[in-house]
Amino acid sequence: MGDPFDELLKTLTAKAPKDFHWSSERYPDEDHGSTTMRAHYSGLRAVFADWPMPRDKGMPVGGLEGVEEHYRELSRRYGYQVPVPENVLNSMSYRLMGDKKFDEAIAIFKRNVEMYPGSANVYDSLGEGYENSGKLDLAAKNFQKAIEVGTKANDPNLSDYSNHLKRVAAEAEAAKQGAAHK
Repeated sequence: MGDPFDELLKTLTAKAPKDFHWSSERYPDEDHGSTTMRAHYSGLRAVFADWPMPRDKGMPVGGLEGVEEHYRELSRRYGYQVPVPENVLNSMSYRLMGDKKFDEAIAIFKRNVEMYPGSANVYDSLGEGYENSGKLDLAAKNFQKAIEVGTKANDPNLSDYSNHLKRVAAEAEAAKQGAAHK
């Protein structure tokens, strides 16, 4: 296999079309039977090298706009719609909440609701964003929506959504009692 492989490399190096992306690798520790699987794996990694979201210190580069642009570019490149995954936006929002950037987190949670209205989890997460920013009435509305959507979908996290609603209702009642005593 050595000589034909070397000839192919020479040809590709000298005459590859402008937008033709290629790479090669030898596996001296592999034999004819095992090289195939390793080559497939390496090939797929090369083809999808741009798939992962660029990150800086764990956060997607460019914020929400950067995320949406990344997935638009993937869609264009691969020729089919590649939606922003629900969990990408959720993770980003929770990280922002951890940094006390509640308005940014809520904006991304809202975008997730727009994109995935049939997911109970997006409403629950938006509810947590509102709860953490002190907007208990909006939190309760979103936890209630998570329960409604989750009930229809037989969501396995339904009890969590109910517990979140109970928790925020108790927080609202405690705040009301505290205000009444002042």
